Amino acid sequence: MKLIVGLGNPGKEYKNNRHNVGYLIVDQITKSQISNLKSQIQNSKLKILKPSNFMNNSGEDVKKEANYYKIEPENIFVIHDDLDLEFGTVRVSFGSTSAGHNGAQSVIDQLKTNDFWRIRVGIGRPPLNIPPEKYVLQDFKSEEQKHLEKIIDQSAKIVLELTLGPFEKTIKIL
Repeated sequence: MKLIVGLGNPGKEYKNNRHNVGYLIVDQITKSQISNLKSQIQNSKLKILKPSNFMNNSGEDVKKEANYYKIEPENIFVIHDDLDLEFGTVRVSFGSTSAGHNGAQSVIDQLKTNDFWRIRVGIGRPPLNIPPEKYVLQDFKSEEQKHLEKIIDQSAKIVLELTLGPFEKTIKIL
């Protein structure tokens, strides 16, 4: 069994924030427009999780789900935003550190390992006058919104393909 986790913050006020790109991609995975891959996945026992805790405590829900379904860390795929990647870049890695991402660190702390897959979606760096912790809680700008649907759709396909067969990739969608 495999577990796909989209990190984000619960609540309407956070729905379209940069920090919620993991939630947005998980929502896309569950939509029917990518049913060609979904049908292949249905036979491989796939679980999808949007943690109900806030980002910094999301590892608690990941641990509960993994323990309940007896899912090994190497079969967990965590999707989250990344300030250090240019907007529109998707990077897939296995066994990496949190690199300062509190949601990823929460998962590492709760699982007591970093031996899981990370799908990092670039949201770009904030302007110098905006602290990173405020930037991630802002909605995407209108110029970013124009490309966001494509980024989310392509990222969802990448995640589903990854669950079918591991690979490491960096992809620039725009």
